[in-house]
Amino acid sequence: MDMQRRSQRLCIIFSLLILLCACGQSEKESRTATPSPSPTAPTEATQTCPTAGKARAAVLPAMPTSGQENLIYASQSTTTDDTTTLQRYNVATGKTRTLVKGKITQRAISPDGQWMALTVVLQGQWAIQLIRMDGQQLQTLYCASYFTALHFSPDQHSLAFVQTGPYDPSAKTFGPVPGKLDILDLASGKLGVFYSGPDLADLLFSPDAHSLAFTEAANPNSASNALIIDILDLTTGKVHAVMSDHQPGFPMSNHQGQASTSQSSTRLLSSSLKWRAERPLSGKAWNSLYPLQWARNGSLFVSLGWLATPSSTRRLYLLHDTGKEAAQQQGNLQYIAANDDQQDPCERFSVTSDNQYLVCNRYDPFAGYPGEQPTAATITVRPITGGTFHTIYRDPQGDVYLEALHDSTLLMTHSNTVWKINLNGSGLTRLMTIPSNASIDLVPIASHAQYALMLTHRNNDENDVLIGSLNGGTPETIVKTTNETLDVIGWAS
Repeated sequence: MDMQRRSQRLCIIFSLLILLCACGQSEKESRTATPSPSPTAPTEATQTCPTAGKARAAVLPAMPTSGQENLIYASQSTTTDDTTTLQRYNVATGKTRTLVKGKITQRAISPDGQWMALTVVLQGQWAIQLIRMDGQQLQTLYCASYFTALHFSPDQHSLAFVQTGPYDPSAKTFGPVPGKLDILDLASGKLGVFYSGPDLADLLFSPDAHSLAFTEAANPNSASNALIIDILDLTTGKVHAVMSDHQPGFPMSNHQGQASTSQSSTRLLSSSLKWRAERPLSGKAWNSLYPLQWARNGSLFVSLGWLATPSSTRRLYLLHDTGKEAAQQQGNLQYIAANDDQQDPCERFSVTSDNQYLVCNRYDPFAGYPGEQPTAATITVRPITGGTFHTIYRDPQGDVYLEALHDSTLLMTHSNTVWKINLNGSGLTRLMTIPSNASIDLVPIASHAQYALMLTHRNNDENDVLIGSLNGGTPETIVKTTNETLDVIGWAS
């Protein structure tokens, strides 16, 4: 009897175990067979404008990559409407893919090369949209009256932009345009307005994304025409001016017979400025000031200039401490290079991406003028901290121009040819010959030894885009058109 009861209990326990296992398996199969909706798939609704004054969080699934380089370019018809087509050309496959079409103005490629932010007309207003570089994941983040700038943070967590009033190309109004500096947190969709002012532009995040440099004009209600660089401290939300042409110690120009206060004051006047002495300028001594690139967190390269015809003045300075107010910067501004430097003039200058070297291109800007004698043109290199320039290329006829710089590789034009040379002077390679009736516009070098350029034929208005290898060989023409304007935007993975 006891044996029978024990047997019955075992049977019941065994049956319960089978039932529990079956239920567990059924639940597991149910979870597998019915996946939850993916949070990384924008819906049709996300391609329309969000509620007025509100922004959406971005959906940023990684794009499958093959390590292949893609050239992103824009085309716009000159015979029909103002629709812009953004296209991607795959160097490895030779295939072109249309990413998006529309009335597009601003564009910015993300630091990882997988996304593009753009401004486009949508539902009667301007929208900031995001699209992955494979043409997928199109989404609308924010809509307003108009935008004039877009800039990703280095960590790709934020998108900064300037919002202005409605854009009316037919309006005959001049002067500073009031705007708001906005920053969108891409993960949360939180939108912050951090500053308001006239002619906000030249947005530039610091490497750690804790600061944002930008420029502004003077208050439009003021008689001043001040040039100003501001810094937004994103850890506090506060804005302060770090450089203004009204600050003590601001570099003076020689345009009106003023003495320079820069560290090279004894050698900042060259013979090429004689025409200015004969033609005194009215108004301010400078008309261009903007942040060029961050040297490191808290230190900024600054471009200062007077842009005019027949010749302009361009200078490069290093602002050592962006944490200080403009009035405290008198001892923090270091002169680096200029095209009106009597000893080492740099008509074109560039700083390597690691901020270690200054590349200087010297040539005669008045070459071809009546009575002007040919002078040698050079490309020289020296440490950014100073020292002696080392010549890596020289041409007695003065026909050499620095066009692009990527890490330790330079592209230059000489007569009607394009050349590559390394920063140490090695690897001189002739890349292509430029047609005699054409002008070129080189774009930055790709990371995988590719270069690209736009070619404009003056005799028939033909526009071409070419891609070539830095190892040499005949470049490939990927676009040839006579009824479209072309604009090469950059490289993407």
